[in-house]
Amino acid sequence: MDIHHLIQSRYHDIDGDDEFDTVLEEIKDSTELAEVYYKLGFTYLRTYGDLEESDHFYHKALEIFKEEGLREKYILTLRDISVNNELRGEYDKALSGFENCLEMSKKIDYEYGICTSIGGIVLLHVHLNNFHNANVAKLCNECRDLAEKLDSDLLRESAVLVEALQLIFESRLKYQMKGQELLEGLMDSTFPAIKVSVTEFLLITYLEEMIRTNNVELLKLSKQLIEDVKPSMKSNLVQKLRITILESKLHMVDGDLEKTRELLEGLLEEVSGQGMNKMFVRFSDEIKTEIEGLNEEYSKWKKLIASNASFKEIMDNSAMRQYILKAKNAIINKDA
Repeated sequence: MDIHHLIQSRYHDIDGDDEFDTVLEEIKDSTELAEVYYKLGFTYLRTYGDLEESDHFYHKALEIFKEEGLREKYILTLRDISVNNELRGEYDKALSGFENCLEMSKKIDYEYGICTSIGGIVLLHVHLNNFHNANVAKLCNECRDLAEKLDSDLLRESAVLVEALQLIFESRLKYQMKGQELLEGLMDSTFPAIKVSVTEFLLITYLEEMIRTNNVELLKLSKQLIEDVKPSMKSNLVQKLRITILESKLHMVDGDLEKTRELLEGLLEEVSGQGMNKMFVRFSDEIKTEIEGLNEEYSKWKKLIASNASFKEIMDNSAMRQYILKAKNAIINKDA
């Protein structure tokens, strides 16, 4: 079944709703129907950014998975509902959902459920700029213990990722550098979720190091990171947005202001075509702020770059440093 075709016809064709309902009515097996509901919920969020429709179909799937006793599928669906709650700004509700998923996963030794639940809790604390919560350190230790119990590489890498994030959000440089080393050790992960998270946070640390040390050699490595992770993002529009915002800043550091503008304006057009739900309104406002900052300083930066000034001179004589530092806030929603 082509889920994208179904949704597109529903959005754009006069008889789209009828076709949509007919296809669903023809599915007689309840488990198969629940799977389709889940895929619809997933696709409405990740490709179209429609939280309301995503929630609607996730809950329909959740009900059937519960009735059928399909615990692993129930856990993953509840996890995704919790992600929607986080995107909607309902953080307490999201945290409760992630914690329920974790407890259920531990009861049945479901390693992927454990990993994704811990990841949800940890990243929620990151987004709330509350990373030093005592529960995060406890989760890191718990993840290590469960990795050994279940002999799980996925959980081992998750534990390293959590430890790395704890370190890079420390105020002292030596801890941040240790966190960066741990992240670099995960660059060859075969797990897409780990790979995308590692890329996001490595880009942040590399951008900050470029500003701190004027080491533009990190540009090449950063650009390669983005190219390597693109296949792992697939059709996940939210991940694409966050990575592309970071990519735009790399081109800014490289002096390619036109590419920076092109990426940001392309993102704004893509986000504007996704409707006006809360998640994409936030992204749209953020990208508009980025473009305004670029426009305000554009002439000054262009003259500095054309004068063959050093990277340090450009940093010292423009607002580029502040512009680049927004990369961190783009990921952790520090100002939210």
